Amino acid sequence: MARLAARVSGAESGRVTLVLPGRQVHVGRSDAALPIEEHCPDGEEPCAAVVASGRPVVVPDSMQDARFGRACAGPNGFRSYAGAPVFAADGQCVGTVSVRDSSPLPAGTRVDVLSAGLVDVARQVTALLAVAGRQGERAAQLRVLAAVAAGRPLGEVLDLLAAEVEALLGPGLRCSVLVMDEATRTLCDAAGPSLTREFRLAVDGLAVAEGQGPCGTAAHRREPVVATDLSDPVWRPFLRLTAELGIEACASLPVLSPGGEPLGTFALYRDRPGEPTAYEWATLRSFCDLTRLVIERSRAQSELTRLATLDEVTALLNRSTFLSHAAAALARAPAPGTDHVLLFCDVDQFKLVNDSLGHAAGDAYLERAAEALRERWPGDVIARFAGDAFTVLAADVPRQGVQALAERACTAFSVPLRLGGHDLQLSASVGAAYTDVSGSALDGLLRDADLAMHEAKLAGRARARVCDAGLRGRAASRAELVLALRQAIAAGGTSLAYQPEIDLVTGELLGLEALCRWARPESGPVSPAEFIPLAEEAGLIGELGRHVLATALADLAGWRARTPVRSELTVWVNVSPLQLNDPRFAAVVAELLEQSSVPGGCLGLEVTESAVMAQDAATRAQLHALRELGVRVAVDDFGTGYSSLGALKALPVDLLKIDRSFIDGLRGRGSDAQIVTAILAMADALGLAVLAEGVERDDQLSTLIGLGCTRGQGFLLGRPAPAGVVEAVIRGSRRRAGT
Repeated sequence: MARLAARVSGAESGRVTLVLPGRQVHVGRSDAALPIEEHCPDGEEPCAAVVASGRPVVVPDSMQDARFGRACAGPNGFRSYAGAPVFAADGQCVGTVSVRDSSPLPAGTRVDVLSAGLVDVARQVTALLAVAGRQGERAAQLRVLAAVAAGRPLGEVLDLLAAEVEALLGPGLRCSVLVMDEATRTLCDAAGPSLTREFRLAVDGLAVAEGQGPCGTAAHRREPVVATDLSDPVWRPFLRLTAELGIEACASLPVLSPGGEPLGTFALYRDRPGEPTAYEWATLRSFCDLTRLVIERSRAQSELTRLATLDEVTALLNRSTFLSHAAAALARAPAPGTDHVLLFCDVDQFKLVNDSLGHAAGDAYLERAAEALRERWPGDVIARFAGDAFTVLAADVPRQGVQALAERACTAFSVPLRLGGHDLQLSASVGAAYTDVSGSALDGLLRDADLAMHEAKLAGRARARVCDAGLRGRAASRAELVLALRQAIAAGGTSLAYQPEIDLVTGELLGLEALCRWARPESGPVSPAEFIPLAEEAGLIGELGRHVLATALADLAGWRARTPVRSELTVWVNVSPLQLNDPRFAAVVAELLEQSSVPGGCLGLEVTESAVMAQDAATRAQLHALRELGVRVAVDDFGTGYSSLGALKALPVDLLKIDRSFIDGLRGRGSDAQIVTAILAMADALGLAVLAEGVERDDQLSTLIGLGCTRGQGFLLGRPAPAGVVEAVIRGSRRRAGT
């Protein structure tokens, strides 16, 4: 992350820093030669300023900044600095992602873009911290549940639980667990690893009543009790002991049965006044639930063991147990010439089964797939990892057999199953990661196997991919490309080219399709086939689409003002299905039309056939709202999907664009010509216009005219060109376009 921050910012060094009073620990460094720890007054360090404000800080030149002038001196000094905040799970700012340079920021640097890039990296670091916290909590809970499953005594298990919470929450905090004695209806000491024997004896046998300490009061009220300082009346019976221990505050949660009866209490004592943070509350509640499970273990020991280790539907290991078993297996080095392999298997389009046949059918399929996995790897660690995702850790696999192993996993999910008169034969996409490439850390193997699984999905599903160095490099490049695209959109680094749509008979210019272009300064043009899907995946398509629409309308308004353009000349803009699903999209179009003073009828939006045929409520609402604005709608790449005549008739569509694959094969009266003829007849019956895409040869042009298609687009008729060139084409639009 530190290297990524430096790379996207163009700075000499990047760091991920945890900020503590008077010192900073650089847990991530772009250069191993950078110091791991620095001691400095908080007021002289910009990282401390980021943490104090919780907002990005940019220092263009420390020599010109009175706050940090001294920071530029010394061996670790700097002239320019930019940092973004990193947050803990409870929302507290704990550190920064920052970059530093020995030179001031260059003139003209977009500070907002620089900050946005660092904020993106800082968010990823924040997410990693949250994941680490959750993994630590899961691991702690798993250790407690493992102790329960092993049949260890209740006191030992609860002492372990309290110690795990103290380790998670850090110094200055002490835990205790009291358990209800059903015979005496009093709270008995069960755990308190950091409390004195005298204190534990004093609370042993505590009455469940108001004023009997925070714990007795919480059990009596059946709700949490927080005593933020020693002035709270609930402390009165224990003031001497709390003073000796240095306890200043306590939060106690009642442990309640499903019926609401108190089973005990779970308490957190503090060495200073105050109430728990949001993270501490979340941890307390989580472990309070676990305490209830531990206390009830004697009533349902076998069920508790099952919950701790197995998935209910498949009887495979559950996620937590898999993580534990897999980590233990990975601690042993693989045999010479072999690797440990982790498979991540995700069922393809499983949601369709649940939606169409119900969850019972989905569970039956998962159970059958789990049986097939057990048959193939009876001695390996197999789990239902989450939902319709499964994991397998296979040990000592010959290196040349990893791909075959992953493909073998695919076959486990193609098992046929008949349910309710339906034959189910689904598939799965499988990703594999092995220790030679991904290392022996479980997190790294899971990440790389998941990455390979998504690569298998993108390749068409029902196949297996193995993560190698190339795939990891592409993933890193993809992340960098997303950041570059975000910066390009913010800085206006994209442009438009326009391809003419021509009357095939008269050569007259009928419209222009706006095509987005992006050229990176350091590496040149990026294909729209690459960056448009990337924008959709990264959540940037709305911002990019708005920019394209605004630019196209501004160009059209300029042409209308400067040239004798035909009043009905239309500019067509491609629209992503994700834009159509945004309920604000029609309002955005209306706003841009008003800003440009272009009539709605001069704007056309091209949507894919699959998006138009989706028939979901959001798409229908957007299309009808656009029709009310006068905006025209074209179905792009028509003929490649599965269109319903009824749907076409009901939807506000104006133009069908015949996919270029049918135009490529136009020769004589072949099948492609018959398809084009059928589309023309259907469109004529529905009152729709038709345009042929990809017209590149004279024989295609003559065939189309002979078939009665009068609108076309393609390199033969005109190549995409910048707005300035297009303006010259418009001036001569009565002649056939040639460039």
